[in-house]
Amino acid sequence: MIARDVLGGLRLEDGRKWVDAAYEFQTEDALAVLEGDRPYSYLTRSHGSSKTTDLAGVSLAALLAAEGRLRAYWLAADAEQGRLAIDCIAGFVARAEALDGRVDVQARRVLVPATGAWLEVLPADAPGAWGLNPHWIFCDELANWSDGPAAQRLWEAASSAIAKRTDARMVVLTTAGSPDHFSFKVLEHARSSPLWRCSERPGPAPWMDEDRLSEQRQRLPDSVYRQLFENEWTAAEGAFLDPAVIDAAFCLEWAMSFRPPGCVASPCDHR
Repeated sequence: MIARDVLGGLRLEDGRKWVDAAYEFQTEDALAVLEGDRPYSYLTRSHGSSKTTDLAGVSLAALLAAEGRLRAYWLAADAEQGRLAIDCIAGFVARAEALDGRVDVQARRVLVPATGAWLEVLPADAPGAWGLNPHWIFCDELANWSDGPAAQRLWEAASSAIAKRTDARMVVLTTAGSPDHFSFKVLEHARSSPLWRCSERPGPAPWMDEDRLSEQRQRLPDSVYRQLFENEWTAAEGAFLDPAVIDAAFCLEWAMSFRPPGCVASPCDHR
């Protein structure tokens, strides 16, 4: 089983196959993560650009393509964000008749019983994770993590563990945040490292409605809009606020039901 074929055949909530709905940048990122010659990826996209959905599809494809007991970890900002990832994976599984009984989706784990491959969600607000020996690390919304010591310890533990195996791979997929956040320092390193592939996509997702974006542009502080929808690393007014509060305030509820042609975003990818 080839991971790219698994990913391409997964179905979105509207019934389309992922490969038929994905834009070129989504396909390029996914194939580079799964098959590229650089084992580490740092990808940035704006708010609503199908980040969690795409990463969930890639992680499920990696699990199903594994020939043995693959160990994967999904690093999330908190338990709620981790549940979004599990929900996305569960949706892909439920919509694929061929996967009936082949994938066991649990509260914080996804297991492929036939091979023993599994993925576990590790929230950044949970205790540390030293001693991991992963084949895969999937890191969702790193710039939205707390900048406190617990979150940074989880990042350090997981990202250093990936060096234990020559076949291990890691991907960070996030919207830009503050240049003072530790995630920006990770990006600066990734830009110069031969082991990392960086893809920083500016501007709103191509399926975003211009009238809706205009409303957001008028309502939000300029720096917040630039972070969320232009994918720019900039210090935002109100940066002292808890990220969860900002996320709740600016979540585009309309995106859960509005899907123009080509859009692969789903309700589980509200970030």
